[in-house]
Amino acid sequence: MLAGPPIQCRSCNFSKIHSGNLHDVANLLGLKPAHLSYNLYKKSDSQKYIKFDIPKRYGGKRAICAPIADLKHIQGFRYLLPC
Repeated sequence: MLAGPPIQCRSCNFSKIHSGNLHDVANLLGLKPAHLSYNLYKKSDSQKYIKFDIPKRYGGKRAICAPIADLKHIQGFRYLLPC
């Protein structure tokens, strides 16, 4: 579990969550705490990401690890936060 003081932002008064409280983060994102916890802590990395290669312009390949739909959905919420 994460620990620390409340998250504070200088550009707004957003200090409602504590970085150590999964329930606060889940509620802020509109998710069930069990769903958030399962996707972040119970799934292995191989279950969270799809790995594939794409060709580079001048030869060789670049390995890409793209998040699966559930994790991508959770990561997308960072744009909804006020800061």
